[in-house]
Amino acid sequence: MPRFELGARVLVRSTIFNRHVGDEGSISKVIPHKSGKGTLDKYEVEFADGEKSLFWDIQLGRPAKVAPASATQNIATTIT
Repeated sequence: MPRFELGARVLVRSTIFNRHVGDEGSISKVIPHKSGKGTLDKYEVEFADGEKSLFWDIQLGRPAKVAPASATQNIATTIT
């Protein structure tokens, strides 16, 4: 079973160098490997500029979640 679903937000990791390392995009196509091994799955990722590129499973990760600015401000106010 593929690790990422269509539409999932992903981050291109530096496992294998690519010009998109550090960029975020969305999964636009899932290509499961015939062996069923998830680590061999390929994914087409679409970036904000509309460009699409193929990546192996090991090249992708989930982007870090960033707290909304208001939540960060509330924490800072409570601490001080």
